Amino acid sequence: MDDKLLDKYRGVMAGDAVGDALGAGLEFLDKEEIERLFGGEVKDLIHHPWIEYRYPRRCTDDTERAVLIAKSIIECKRVDLDDIARRFCEWFKNKPPDVGVLTARSLLYICSGYKWSEASKRAWENSGIYSAGNGSLMRTHPVALFSDNDEDVAKVSMITHYDPRCIESCIVVARLIRLLINGRERSISLLKAVAKGIKNHEVVEATLSAPYAKEKELETTGYVVHTLKIALWAFFTTKSFEEALIKAVNIGGDTDTYGSVCGAIAGAFYGESGIPDRWKRIHVFDMDYKDIANLGEEILKIKQRI
Repeated sequence: MDDKLLDKYRGVMAGDAVGDALGAGLEFLDKEEIERLFGGEVKDLIHHPWIEYRYPRRCTDDTERAVLIAKSIIECKRVDLDDIARRFCEWFKNKPPDVGVLTARSLLYICSGYKWSEASKRAWENSGIYSAGNGSLMRTHPVALFSDNDEDVAKVSMITHYDPRCIESCIVVARLIRLLINGRERSISLLKAVAKGIKNHEVVEATLSAPYAKEKELETTGYVVHTLKIALWAFFTTKSFEEALIKAVNIGGDTDTYGSVCGAIAGAFYGESGIPDRWKRIHVFDMDYKDIANLGEEILKIKQRI
């Protein structure tokens, strides 16, 4: 097995989890609050100042659902949408904290007997301003590691997020992860390649403008396009995994998800070897850092056998 390729596959899964845990301690704070409470940039895993379940090293629902997808791919040896939806439903029945509005609505429908495709569409049609959150963007990277097919990425997004902006944002990130794993360097031509064929003008604009964005122009919401732009901005305007993640989470807002998405992208470029050791003391479910990184390795092994 190619050591460099292995480093990147492990880096994507671990990078997402590390970014999620790093951002979890800052979620819902704005940049000014972060600077006031912590005296400047936060560079380590911390306890959230008021959310009790956000203690240091614990990953959030972002990583939990990514792990569920990765385990499904490993056990089914394919992207099995019904199996992923079933795992999501079982997870949701345990009442995990801080689940997004659209994710919760979709899973409520699935758990009550609707097929996932009908459930997500119904939830989307009744979601109003919450129709395009970042809840599928945070968990698209395991699909990108396994499948070269944009359709698989789209359908996994649609289990909970039916909005075209969510689907196309996931496709952009999945394409970027694949190309970075395969050795592409960061450039505007790379962003043009991942945006090719994307229909929504907001998604295209966010993708192509991210490297040139000014921090004060970025909107720190849970809207999928805002999240996409922040993750790309943090990655394209820095020179290391550590620098990218620190930049992504210290902007404030939905910081666990900005860290999660940026971490997966940065992991595809810098590999697991680029992740600072001090951030590796994390866990999700009954898994530690090594277990999470191993999921990337298992996906690579299965992909190479097929």
